[in-house]
Amino acid sequence: MSFLRNLALTLGFTERRRDGRTLVGDLDVSYWTGVERKRFSIRDISPTGVYLHTDERWMPGTSVLLTMQRRSLLDRHSQPEVRLQATVVRLGADGVGLTFVQDHIDTATWLKLMSRATELIAQHDAVRVFRVTKALAFLLRISPGCEDRILKLITEELSHEKAEIAIEMVLKAEEMLLSQNCAPRVAVSPSVVLRILETGSALDDEQVRQWWTGLLAAAPLDDSEVGGIQRFVDILSDLDGTHVRIFMTGCTRAMQIGWKTGFIFPETFYCTPEEIKRIAGAGNTVRLEQDLNRLSDLGLLQRTVKRNALAPVERANITPTALGLALYARCTGQTDLPETLDPAEAETAD
Repeated sequence: MSFLRNLALTLGFTERRRDGRTLVGDLDVSYWTGVERKRFSIRDISPTGVYLHTDERWMPGTSVLLTMQRRSLLDRHSQPEVRLQATVVRLGADGVGLTFVQDHIDTATWLKLMSRATELIAQHDAVRVFRVTKALAFLLRISPGCEDRILKLITEELSHEKAEIAIEMVLKAEEMLLSQNCAPRVAVSPSVVLRILETGSALDDEQVRQWWTGLLAAAPLDDSEVGGIQRFVDILSDLDGTHVRIFMTGCTRAMQIGWKTGFIFPETFYCTPEEIKRIAGAGNTVRLEQDLNRLSDLGLLQRTVKRNALAPVERANITPTALGLALYARCTGQTDLPETLDPAEAETAD
């Protein structure tokens, strides 16, 4: 029996064809037309391609972004999905055959990664195997040599729920780069990748987790010699959800208003304690002052100066520093950074 047949059967597809593809009945595929999402059933699938039942008559060579998801009639929760770029290779009487297209990775490496994912994942869910394989392919591109450590993390060290979160972070980071047509410029240390995934997958705060995902997307683009991505990882590790919401408000205002060379803002951004409490979602005056001081100590916001050191904060200064804007840009997916957000300039502009 061929490798492809063995692999397909291991993924849970019980019927196989002579060409190595297997018949399936519990997977759906969809694609976005620009107006609506159209769904198709899968007639058969292999690790490298799929045949769809559809009346679409795409010409061979047409590129289509497919979303694969396991069909579930009983589970009301959304099922994990995986997006795969594919190219039409043939037309059939009842559908079309497509081959999966993996950028920056050859078929042999893709099959090797899928084989390893299949061996180590306890539940041989086809969607999960494709998700893990796609995530590994991206991580190998930005961090050569990380394969074994990442596989150990998601199959042994993290719970199933946290492993799914980590995989989703990787897939979203890849999409962030693709959406901006950005190609990795530097290799990321496996230890940095592991730290981002371990920290992000353990968070309950979705917004903070999104910032860790943005940092993962920015990591292979950060060729700065001033601390590199490690510096931003260290800083973000010291922020909780309240810090992030306050900090984000200041940076959002800065991005809207703009600044002159040397990070000279047309005005200082102030908020009342009541406004900050609404932004943060909760907190008392003492906690508010502690949060502001923490953001200032980390070099992200300008210092809030009080008229009376013993009095409560009357106006909170949420004006970001150059370093703060650089972190904000990386964590929010603005991977094509303006020249004035270079961390080297942040050293002298705070």
